Amino acid sequence: MRKLLIGLAVSVFMLLGALSIYANPGKFGEHSNPQGFGGPNGGPVEHRDNHDNNEARNDSRYVLHRTADVINDTQQAAMRGHKNFGLARAIYTQQHARDLYMNGDFQNAIFFSLRARNLAFDIIRANHGMVRPEFFPDRLESKYDHQRPGDHDLDRQIDRDKGRMGRDDDAVRIKIEFNL
Repeated sequence: MRKLLIGLAVSVFMLLGALSIYANPGKFGEHSNPQGFGGPNGGPVEHRDNHDNNEARNDSRYVLHRTADVINDTQQAAMRGHKNFGLARAIYTQQHARDLYMNGDFQNAIFFSLRARNLAFDIIRANHGMVRPEFFPDRLESKYDHQRPGDHDLDRQIDRDKGRMGRDDDAVRIKIEFNL
């Protein structure tokens, strides 16, 4: 009886989820339109500025999530190898990137996140660890990596708030969540 009720509950939830997608199709499409199903001719509505902004937001979210995974691996490598110099800077740089993302400065968020990732790579290597191949910049990230300011310029901006950075010893143990 219990299995039947659980199966029924799961089926109802799946049905409700499917119905909600059909009830508001523009919410999930690439060319969403708050007025309904499309433009005056029934086709998709192009909002070029909004589309570019959404693309930058999605790119930024993608880069920040990948860097967060690298920093998680970096913390583990620092725990194993006991060399954590620069970990607080990498974490603070990633947090700064997240703040930029939350304020809508998506391109600079990507630049700072890529800098945080490079700092994390240095820590992994200092601990005689291997950087996983999937963490290296892919095609999308390489496009931004070639555009970004130099490391010195990015570090100089981070150093303005150096007092808020924290200590490397503490950075090894803190739980980091980069929810966007």
